[in-house]
Amino acid sequence: MDENKLWTPEKKLSSLPSFPRELFIQEGKSLYHELLVNKLEVKLCPAPIKKHADHKIRVVENNNPDWYSSVYHSHNRGRRKSFEKSLWRIANRLDQDFRSSDNSYAYDTAFRGVIYQRFVHGYLMEDGSRVFPDNAVRAFFNLEKIELDEGIETGYEIYQDVTPF
Repeated sequence: MDENKLWTPEKKLSSLPSFPRELFIQEGKSLYHELLVNKLEVKLCPAPIKKHADHKIRVVENNNPDWYSSVYHSHNRGRRKSFEKSLWRIANRLDQDFRSSDNSYAYDTAFRGVIYQRFVHGYLMEDGSRVFPDNAVRAFFNLEKIELDEGIETGYEIYQDVTPF
């Protein structure tokens, strides 16, 4: 049986051949850096409509990445340091197979799944721009090549530009 049919996010990246393993590791490094740089930051600011003296409201200065928030909520609000360690292991080729007996390396599995989804389905950047699926990775996993009429390869539906008011 082919390696591509045997690999699932429960398995460590070293069980993949160099392609697509190196792409997954690079994406893990990128996610790790993004997580270190983007941390939820809330500040107190004077309220626009004061209800009492020294009335303040909370204002978000910086947000966590969207992908982090989805993993956070799907894993019973795991600890950020554990997420950072998991991404560090992936980025440094030290990730481990998931062990169901004690739930070890569940975050490694979750982030390998995030990376897999990003490559085979694409994703939206924080600024709203699209990153298209990687058809070479899709081919490795025996998935169909995806193309748009304009010749741009993507797994996304065509989104209408909507201006928020």
